[in-house]
Amino acid sequence: MANAMMSDLNMKFAPYGIQFEQCNVTNVIVNPQLIGALQEKTRLKIELKNHEKEQENKKLTLNNEEQQKLTDLQRVNERKLYELKQQITRAKIDKEQEELQANTNKEVAKTKAEEKASVLITNAEGMQKIVVNEVKADTVTEINRAKTDA
Repeated sequence: MANAMMSDLNMKFAPYGIQFEQCNVTNVIVNPQLIGALQEKTRLKIELKNHEKEQENKKLTLNNEEQQKLTDLQRVNERKLYELKQQITRAKIDKEQEELQANTNKEVAKTKAEEKASVLITNAEGMQKIVVNEVKADTVTEINRAKTDA
């Protein structure tokens, strides 16, 4: 600013043959309204800076809180997903066990039915032999009686 003022003075006084090499301003009197306005402007600038910093701090705080909530929600969802996968796996295992048990019960029932059928067939064959033998015996008896009567 001092150099600009020196240049300005030299240009104004050059027509008169005066050149300034050094210039000192020793006493400046400023209008009290200007002082008040400059002080108010400085106060408002500081207040604005403080408000901007406060807003930035609030913004960062909100972002951090939201990020924490998001992280917590992701963690909860991952846990639920893991639990659901475990339930699916357990259901598959239970299904396989139930199918195996059903097949085993089916085979046992089939074996018992075959065994029962075999017993019934054996009993029927035994009864058939008894009846055949009784019929043969009755036939022989009848033939013998017919021979004796004749």
